[in-house]
Amino acid sequence: MAGRGAGGFLQNLKAKVTEAFKEFQEPADPYEKRLSDHVERATSELLTGPDWGLNFELVDSINSDPQGSCDKVYRAMRRALLKPNIHTQLLTLSLLEACVKNCVPFFYQQLLYSELWGEMLKAGEPFRNVSATAAEPAHVQAVQHNVCCGRRDAPGGGALQGRE
Repeated sequence: MAGRGAGGFLQNLKAKVTEAFKEFQEPADPYEKRLSDHVERATSELLTGPDWGLNFELVDSINSDPQGSCDKVYRAMRRALLKPNIHTQLLTLSLLEACVKNCVPFFYQQLLYSELWGEMLKAGEPFRNVSATAAEPAHVQAVQHNVCCGRRDAPGGGALQGRE
């Protein structure tokens, strides 16, 4: 009996670990993979600054199918934001800011309910960015403010607050 219980425990643990890391696996959906690759290129640590051409291509993709692309883009941006490289995080926040300011209101409204929202609010915390220079946290906070207040056509005039 004990062996059977331990085997069940291990299978349950394997299922939980697989589920927890599912979002970090390669997307199976070709459309999600294309959007994920796009976010990956736009937030590459090899870039010296935001690539506005790539950023606005992503904005166009979102605007052409907001219902089908928002969650996929949020997942890809969250993966980029969770990387330990502060430069990648800054590029991700700049990409998010461009999307918030230029995408249809649906993108901005759904942002509040995504896991990306919580990660975006944590991005400037010092313990996450040990290698950050003195100016980078200030830049992160400025971008966070712009994302939070970027849409005037959103409910509440664009002033989103954290989830209650």
